[in-house]
Amino acid sequence: MIRIYLAGCTDEIEYRKEVKEKYGKEFELIDPMDDIPNDITTIPKRDLELIDSCDCILAYINKPSFGTAMEILYSFENFIPCIVVNPDLRFKFDPWIFNHVDYITHDLESGFEYIKDINKGGHK
Repeated sequence: MIRIYLAGCTDEIEYRKEVKEKYGKEFELIDPMDDIPNDITTIPKRDLELIDSCDCILAYINKPSFGTAMEILYSFENFIPCIVVNPDLRFKFDPWIFNHVDYITHDLESGFEYIKDINKGGHK
């Protein structure tokens, strides 16, 4: 089963809920918001370890987020595929996003189709 890290602003609750409802049986979804450590100084290290344990990351970007940007760069530097969902495509041509991700789309369905395709050996 493909293991996916769910990146995105901490307040993107609907995105996380929708992903889990639609794709939770087909993919192993790792949501760092499910178990937030009491000691916030441990969160970055824990999140990077979670990313290392995944096949790819799915980053939902509706607004800028320092954490999401760091997770995207980390995945890029460690050759972990990163798929971005940006509903209005406002950030599609932002050079910091565009140059560090594998795929950008406006909807979850396309993002998950891309993930299925790379798992079959496409889009390398």
